[in-house]
Amino acid sequence: MHWAAAIAVPVGVALSVASAALDEHRLRDHERVEVASELAIASSALPTRLDVQRGVALAATLVGPADPGTDPDAWAGRIDALDVQDRSAATRAVLWVAPGPAEDRATGAVPLDVGVQGGGSGAGAGAEVRQAASYGSSVLLDGVGLDEVGRALAAARDSGEARLSAPFWSEATGRGAAEAAIVVPVYGAGADAPGTVDARRSALTGWTVVTFRIDSFLGEGMRHLHPGVAVGVVDDELDVALAAFSTSGPVAEPGVRPADATSVDVDLLDRTWTLTGSSTRAAPWVSLPVLLAGLVITALAALVLVVQADSERRAVATAEARTQDLRRRTRELETITSSTPDALARVSSDGRLLFANQALLDVVPLPADWAGRPVAELATHHTLLAAVADLAAQVTGGEPDGQAVAGAQEGPATRKGDGAGDVSRVAAPAVTRTASVDVGPLFYELRAVPEGTLDDGVESVLVAAREMTRRRDAERRLGHAAMHDPLTGLANRVLVRERAEWMLGTRGRGVAVLLLDLDRFKLVNDSYGHGLGDELLVLAAQRAESLTPRGGTAGRLGGDEFVIVVPDLSRARAEALARAVVEAFDEPFVLHEEEFTVGCSLGVVHSGDRAQNWDELLRLADVAMYRAKAAGGACFRWFEEGLGDTARQRLQLAADLRRAAGSEELGVAYQPEVDLRTGQTIAVEALMRWSTPTRGDVPPCEFIPVAEETGLIVGLGRWIMRDAVGAVAE
Repeated sequence: MHWAAAIAVPVGVALSVASAALDEHRLRDHERVEVASELAIASSALPTRLDVQRGVALAATLVGPADPGTDPDAWAGRIDALDVQDRSAATRAVLWVAPGPAEDRATGAVPLDVGVQGGGSGAGAGAEVRQAASYGSSVLLDGVGLDEVGRALAAARDSGEARLSAPFWSEATGRGAAEAAIVVPVYGAGADAPGTVDARRSALTGWTVVTFRIDSFLGEGMRHLHPGVAVGVVDDELDVALAAFSTSGPVAEPGVRPADATSVDVDLLDRTWTLTGSSTRAAPWVSLPVLLAGLVITALAALVLVVQADSERRAVATAEARTQDLRRRTRELETITSSTPDALARVSSDGRLLFANQALLDVVPLPADWAGRPVAELATHHTLLAAVADLAAQVTGGEPDGQAVAGAQEGPATRKGDGAGDVSRVAAPAVTRTASVDVGPLFYELRAVPEGTLDDGVESVLVAAREMTRRRDAERRLGHAAMHDPLTGLANRVLVRERAEWMLGTRGRGVAVLLLDLDRFKLVNDSYGHGLGDELLVLAAQRAESLTPRGGTAGRLGGDEFVIVVPDLSRARAEALARAVVEAFDEPFVLHEEEFTVGCSLGVVHSGDRAQNWDELLRLADVAMYRAKAAGGACFRWFEEGLGDTARQRLQLAADLRRAAGSEELGVAYQPEVDLRTGQTIAVEALMRWSTPTRGDVPPCEFIPVAEETGLIVGLGRWIMRDAVGAVAE
């Protein structure tokens, strides 16, 4: 028995140590998987929460800035209608920031002046907060974080996209109350961002800025955090710890990374935050007294039974706890999927519908036995489900059922693409696929993500469909506004140029350009006001558009200047069109039971006369139009060779005359007036003379009309009056 005990005791101790080590290893593996799962959920939740803040900023761009002098509270009331606090309790302020003077927009930095809440101070050369809607205190309105937000303003302005600022906080509140800001640039009258940085800087009209508390923002994304897991958040660019979260157990100091921590980088717009997760549970360890006691215990059998029974009880308790935890998390997941407004569907690798949330069932009328049936078969019930089947087949590597997709129609439902039932696709990384589809009047964007792998393949696919009708309609309205004149609805300069260059690039008999300017519009505008003037311009635009032949384009270049561009038109037909336009504009316009006869001057040029680009054709038509004005208006003139040279000569003569006004080239000649009865000189005429070193003596009949056209005649008149009076005084 002694030798048996001598052998059994170390064997028992060894078995105890091995059992404890195995249990510790299993628990650590479980904790690592649990931490990785929590980080995966958090890394998906934070971009979604940031989309809420960006959505508030985008919605604020549609509200736009208030008119000067408007009560700031009125603008804030319009922002309140967006239900900002219902979307996120982290939001602290929604601001409209106006840019500084145009000459400052070429710099890379945007100095920010918060001014007075609800309106800028009006001083300084930087950007100013013109309107503000507050939801709690924001340190930005107290002048904190101006540099961080200013850099985000510059980045958003130059990129044309939303940007996230660096974190900022005041010394009074500390880093725990840090804030960040979403910045969205606004160009023109809600236009899309221009194609170049210089164009975006020139077209900028302002920014919408949404500030939010980082701790509240992170808290909203960490609601799912499981007990026993701690997550720290660090801004990678600044290497600054933003916050740490845990529902139980100790939390390491911000910035301190535990040895067994797991990290995930989360991209938030142009910034990256690192989530570091670790377990807060104390790791099991083998008690040294137990080991020492095991060496002296002789009753190995009793000890083994006690230890085994205790181990079994602990294993059962742990299994029950994990089962309850799994059930709780399953209920939470079911709550999330059932309450989300996005339609969700899970499709197996063999094309069977495994899951559909309530949002999808509300849209798609599926039969009661839909679970487990082939999704291609169910796709015949609805266009949206057909798109889900097509997208899932792409992710799993299969081919979509063409018959199911083509037949997936419900009433007026159509799908974007070249043929019926074709889903428009957007190129995406290999792991995901995206698509869009029209379902009746509604527009959906779909995203398919593979789930897990099975034998190096996709095990299942999760497809999320989001209704984006209002966003698509807003983009279409913005696109139309960017290419059309807001007053008349005609094509603006940009659209006219695009269509004209396309016409010039096609073969045909040539392109005719008719440049039209109203003769007496300024008189009507000054006499009756700009309101009636705008009404007259609308009628003039309608008349010009009605005269434009099919295939041509009528546009407004600005003010009372219109253009008609017609392709494949001979010179004879172009002249007939010009005559019809002049005659039509000779007819009076009726406004408020009163007739207004304004007439028009028309310049005509034809691309067949010579090889021309659009800018050159427009310049020649402008020269011909001014020739029509010089002829008294209410007529048209063709561009003729030499007209451009004459215009350039008159411009050069005006420039030389402006320089001569301050030199000694101008002089005065005095011509006497004689009384023929007495022969005495009774007066003299002061006559201006101009002698240049390059032109020689320039006759008054040449330079006096130029001085009258350019406005120099007023200054020349004062000069000759002073010279003549001084000569008489001497």
